[in-house]
Amino acid sequence: MFEALAGIAQETEIPSSLLGEEDGLLEALALSGLVDSKGAARRLLKQGGVSINRVKVSSARIDSEHLVGGKYVLLQKAKTAKHFEIFRLS
Repeated sequence: MFEALAGIAQETEIPSSLLGEEDGLLEALALSGLVDSKGAARRLLKQGGVSINRVKVSSARIDSEHLVGGKYVLLQKAKTAKHFEIFRLS
C-alpha cells in the first residue's frame, strides 16, 4: 500500500509514545504539518476531515490496530484535499 504512495505522500517519523495517547492523533497531525496546531487538528477531526488508513475517524487516538506492517500509519486530511502523510513509528 505505501509503496504506491512513494513520491506522493511525505513520510514523517513520530514517537511511538503517541500510540494510545488521548490526543496522539492531534499531535501527529500537528507534527506533520498537515495542520497548523493541535487546535486546528481538533476542529478538522470534529468536522470529519481526518482519515486513518483511508477510514474516517472521530477519535483523537492512534492505537496499535491502526499500524500497518507494525510501524506505518497513513493519515489523510480532508478527502478532497488529497493530502496524505505516512507516519513511521520511531
